[in-house]
Amino acid sequence: FHATDATAPDAGILQRREAVQAARAEASRRFFAEHGSDYREHQDLIARLGDYGPRVVERVSQLAPRGVVLEIGPGGGELLPELARAAREVIALDVSREMLARAEQHARAASPADHDGRLRFVAGDTAAARTQGLPLADAVVMNMVLHHTARPADVVADVAALLAPGGSFLLTELCEHGQGEKAREVCGDVWPGFAPETLSRWAEAAGLQTAREEYLAQRNGFRIQIREFTKPAGDARP
Repeated sequence: FHATDATAPDAGILQRREAVQAARAEASRRFFAEHGSDYREHQDLIARLGDYGPRVVERVSQLAPRGVVLEIGPGGGELLPELARAAREVIALDVSREMLARAEQHARAASPADHDGRLRFVAGDTAAARTQGLPLADAVVMNMVLHHTARPADVVADVAALLAPGGSFLLTELCEHGQGEKAREVCGDVWPGFAPETLSRWAEAAGLQTAREEYLAQRNGFRIQIREFTKPAGDARP
């Protein structure tokens, strides 16, 4: 398998791989466009925000007080007001304009004071964000998003580039599971979770270091992992 990985594929294989990944990305985008209004109800059948959200907010308040926080895929925007109270600026990034609009609507209604001047909403994926001149983040938050992306290793590399030296990446994800069809039907998942060592390997390849990891009790056949990676303070790579 290692030898196969080291072998450069021919152009035809590369083209077919790109087509498959593009189809997966489009299927995920279409799912959120069609089910954005009831996505949280679907997601809670697998992993409830209440199980991990408070932990993430608490860590952000400790790691990036009065700093810049980037939340990738904020869902319905439930955590944005809480993050805004802990940070100087919160940037919400989402590839789905429909989901981003719902997140902004929720943030405005939940806490107008925190919204004014402290919350920014940006449409696009992580690759595009690298070219949009966003400030480097002291903390990047990604909750239950990576398994919806076609190229998760590339997303982790993008996150590393969007982090300021010394910054932290807080990643909440499903552990690898055997309920791929159920998760795909209920939440439009692309990947059936990830093995912890796979996430660690991708983070290491992107120049990040493992800082903390927590695993929550299994629920409905799914187990949540809360991972924390840091970018070395002396790392100024783009």
